[in-house]
Amino acid sequence: MICTHVIQVIIGGGTAGLTVAARLAENSITTVAVIEAGDFADIAGNLSTVPGYGWKVSTPQLDWGFTTTPQASMADRSLIYSRGKAIGGSSVTNLQAYHRGTVQSFDRWAQVVGDNSFTFKNMLQWYKKSVKYTPPDNVVRAANASIPALSPQAYSKSGGPLHVTYSNWANPASSYGPAAWKELGVSELNDLLSGQLIGNQYSPANIQPATQTRDTSQTSFLKYALNSGRNNIKLYKTSLAKRVLFNTSSKNPTATGVTVRTNEQTYTLHAKKEVIISAGALQAPQILMVSGVGPKSTLQSLGIPVIADRPGVGRNMQDHMFVSLVYQVATVTESSLSIPENNDKANSDFNEKHQGILTNTGADHFGWEKLPSSYLDKLDNSTRAYLASFPSDWPDYELVIGDLPFTPSGSYSGDYIQGIIMLQSPESRGSISISSNNTSDPPLIDTKTLTSAKDRAILVQAFHRVREFFETKSMKSVIIGNEVVPGNGTETDEQILSYLEQNGGPGFHAACTCSMGKTSDPNAVVDTQGRVIGVKNLRVVDASVFPLLPPGHLVSTVCKFSQSIVDQLVRFPAKSSFSPLRRCGGEARK
Repeated sequence: MICTHVIQVIIGGGTAGLTVAARLAENSITTVAVIEAGDFADIAGNLSTVPGYGWKVSTPQLDWGFTTTPQASMADRSLIYSRGKAIGGSSVTNLQAYHRGTVQSFDRWAQVVGDNSFTFKNMLQWYKKSVKYTPPDNVVRAANASIPALSPQAYSKSGGPLHVTYSNWANPASSYGPAAWKELGVSELNDLLSGQLIGNQYSPANIQPATQTRDTSQTSFLKYALNSGRNNIKLYKTSLAKRVLFNTSSKNPTATGVTVRTNEQTYTLHAKKEVIISAGALQAPQILMVSGVGPKSTLQSLGIPVIADRPGVGRNMQDHMFVSLVYQVATVTESSLSIPENNDKANSDFNEKHQGILTNTGADHFGWEKLPSSYLDKLDNSTRAYLASFPSDWPDYELVIGDLPFTPSGSYSGDYIQGIIMLQSPESRGSISISSNNTSDPPLIDTKTLTSAKDRAILVQAFHRVREFFETKSMKSVIIGNEVVPGNGTETDEQILSYLEQNGGPGFHAACTCSMGKTSDPNAVVDTQGRVIGVKNLRVVDASVFPLLPPGHLVSTVCKFSQSIVDQLVRFPAKSSFSPLRRCGGEARK
């Protein structure tokens, strides 16, 4: 058995974990061990590197392969729940969209947890510190897809490790989007980084501007740390955290390390100061529970000694569910890459010029809206009151114009786009639980998708509204024929709901399963510094601790939140759980 002593142990080398590790390692006297179950993304070739391949990157090599429990509200289907299993986590497999939530959504976050440091205004510094923003190359991009100059208040010129810019190729069909939104009375936004989402605009993405390749937490934050000449991050790849270890001799149990398994070898990483869980909203609660922190009844039923009875662990899961419509268009899309010569040219353009269709993530133009009154009028009083309870800048739904390959006949039969609808104000709450005390067994994921009657009613009306978008003069000028999916025969609310139940799915924006809250709240799992309530020297730093799911996509918020917690950790360090720092039985794996 190997045991290695470091200052901090981080479970999870994904978006949050590598952000935390890189920032902690700026202190040259610290040592950080990162435990990651996956490997480097290049084991799957260039699938992760090329933005245009994003739709097919979640292979068994790079994904956990999770599925949900059968969902009664979704035609009893077990839904695929993609999660990146690689150094870089889901930043290796997502569609790379980078934008920020709204001002009032973060003000509500601050209000819920009783800490004004979480307002958008106070968090903006951490957004800025995370990223290096590069304006779009409007010379290379089509003239009708130019991007306004970003407000100087939204970014820092010095920037951070994570690249944010725009694809050199804009989906030609997306260029019809702004005019379509204008026909519906929805304004074009200047940008998506200044705390506003209601409106529409092209979204920046995590793309390296010089090469137009995907930027992940591995190619940004980890690379930043290594290029700085520091060797105080020890990376344990293809290694599974089995449980957090505690010293239970005092009133408040103290986390002291992590049991790890690499291949057939089990060993212990001892943390001098803290253990930090950054395993994401599906696995952070799993690790807590197998370690004895969670609902007492669940732990006792599996014979797990109770370290801290925290009933909120695994509860309150929130997500932005999605569903798509499909239309044939008279512009080039990724559907055309099924023709070999087109595919060859696309690869040549990407590799030799860093241009062309493969620089596009497949989802570049975004719009958000509160449902207009004509649609609200079709909802019952309870649902209207529910929507009215959200801040004025919090949208009801999101629409993405998606340029993803679609070959209904199995071979090229034309070019297609998707209208991807994502519910932004879900009432449904899912849960994460465990079936054993072993992290080798997958967590029990019950998303409870569309269990709320309000969610069903809102999404049906959003579906009608999106159809109105695609019926605008602007969109009709590029669409060929009638709607392809779901098409004729899906007209009434009942028919639309049936389509949603049989074809909708999770948006992979899982959050809130270890929710932050006031220490007096029995359902809170962590305090506003990410510290697990009821124990010492243990934090959770990832999307699982969000007290609410803000509108939009999550990468930006995960990065800024992670950096804000590191600041708290540095300013208010935990007391050492042992002394002096020592090593025994071997060195940490790099």
